[in-house]
Amino acid sequence: MSTQRTLALRKELEMHAVNATESSIDYAYSLLIKKIGTGASFDIVKIR
Repeated sequence: MSTQRTLALRKELEMHAVNATESSIDYAYSLLIKKIGTGASFDIVKIR
């Protein structure tokens, strides 16, 4: 039972990590699109 619980917790943490990563990418993408959509002048260094 201990091994099953450990595997389940590991899978849950993996899912949380994937969701956090996807959210971060979506947020960064939306900021980039907003920046481009406003026609603002920006340098590639400032995007990072």
